[in-house]
Amino acid sequence: MGAAPTRTGPSTTFPRTSVILNRNGRYPILQVQRENAGQQYRWFQVSNAGQSVWIREDLVTYDGDTFAFGLPTDLYHAPMKDNYWWVRGFNMPPNMDQGLVQHDGWDMGAATGEPIYCGPNGGTVVKTNVCAKCTPDRPNAASSGYDIGDPAIVNDPGWGYGYGTYVIVWYTSAQLPASTCTLLASRGFGDSAAMGVMYAHLAQKIVNDGQVLTPGQQIGMCGNTGNSEATHLHLESRASKSPQFIGWANIRSGVMDDVALFKR
Repeated sequence: MGAAPTRTGPSTTFPRTSVILNRNGRYPILQVQRENAGQQYRWFQVSNAGQSVWIREDLVTYDGDTFAFGLPTDLYHAPMKDNYWWVRGFNMPPNMDQGLVQHDGWDMGAATGEPIYCGPNGGTVVKTNVCAKCTPDRPNAASSGYDIGDPAIVNDPGWGYGYGTYVIVWYTSAQLPASTCTLLASRGFGDSAAMGVMYAHLAQKIVNDGQVLTPGQQIGMCGNTGNSEATHLHLESRASKSPQFIGWANIRSGVMDDVALFKR
């Protein structure tokens, strides 16, 4: 479980507590509840030194026998295996935590060059980009004298619209976990829904557009390119009703927390 704030109840409408759970701490799960609105997150009630608090599912890693809580066991593992640390998670409307910055994916820190892998059932590379304005001595916004989020970075294709060097992998319904397909169907994406996943801020990509990937194939290396100030992977997931890729911008409405597909 990563270091994270907790709340008095199972949604962001409840106040925060003073309890911060330690990054590598292990806490017994007391119960799990799912929200009825927004991203419909699961919330975990856990015990910490005799006090029960609530934490959102995208901020935890769970193991052991979780069958009684109805937790999925088939999700993809993080793209860097265990060689990463948590930086920040998804935070978007309609249930955005106003105490945190808006963010449409997961950020996971790692050493520069750490291998990045696709999902365990393979996929298809539908779009790649090599950051044209990223140089070895100035690979990102911070080193080039820009503030993070500067329009000069995020609106410039030379900077990959802020994503730097990236790879987008398309996962069809046949390649997605059964629990993910069930979730997408419940949200109106249908039985043939697919997902596109962007792996961004890479130091290097090692796959090409149109390439069919084998299960768990390496697609790139963790880096610090584009709208970035430290080495990390930005992981961003978008769902689509179409089984075929129709363009990254065209599935913007399907952006959702990576917890729909990945387990930390």
